[in-house]
Amino acid sequence: MLLASGDPVMNSTLIDSPALATELDHARRTRRAMAPAPDLAAISLREAYDVQDALVARRESMGALRSGWKLGLTSRIKQRSMGVGHPLFGRLFADDAVTSSRGVLTAAFIAPRAEPELAFGLSGPLDPGADVELLMAAIAWVAPALEITDSRYVQGKRTAVELVADNSSSAAYVIGGKVRLDAAPRLDAIGTQLIRNGSVISAGTTADVLGDPFNALRRLAEHLAERGLQTADGDVVLSGAITDAFPATPGDRFVARLRGLGTATVQFV
Repeated sequence: MLLASGDPVMNSTLIDSPALATELDHARRTRRAMAPAPDLAAISLREAYDVQDALVARRESMGALRSGWKLGLTSRIKQRSMGVGHPLFGRLFADDAVTSSRGVLTAAFIAPRAEPELAFGLSGPLDPGADVELLMAAIAWVAPALEITDSRYVQGKRTAVELVADNSSSAAYVIGGKVRLDAAPRLDAIGTQLIRNGSVISAGTTADVLGDPFNALRRLAEHLAERGLQTADGDVVLSGAITDAFPATPGDRFVARLRGLGTATVQFV
């Protein structure tokens, strides 16, 4: 039997979610990668989201404000490489937002990577059973975006459980110019380039995001409903990577160019 999240039904391992969350947050704040906690190997994906919830609660207790949500593993290729058949989810925080074309300190991360995404700005909650028209009614704007991901683990192949517990590698994000949905090109066919230091290093299309970025919103709404959560007016949603992610080093300038929509830019210093 499978749960809606894709987890097999199993007995709880009774992990200490707050303790694991504390270790992950310490790695984030000190920018020192940690070896995955041994307990992580035994937990389910649902329990990994419990660790993520504890991590979010810890950051909020320190004054951080949530600003939205992100998706990961939205391409079939990445899902197959991780051995899962669905996307992963994480939270965004307001203090992780970077103004487009501004600099960001490379030293603020452990091993930052940049990837182009489509960003949504919500004007209301997403209904998990909504059709496309209802989803469109909940969108205030769309924009080109760059997500800066950063694993808090030592280098190595990571599991889906490890990624989820680590807030799906969420670290920072850049939002480009915002466009009203009725003025934007078709969202399922936007050609996208990732440019580093003036050279195109990867290209794709928004159709690589679950076939259509609207599906990202639908899957997010379903996931949140399963966990008793909901989006809200003003939330930002990152659709998931349109191309591969690439490592960033001091001096690198990344541009996400979404045809007909615009660009988002960040300079690593």
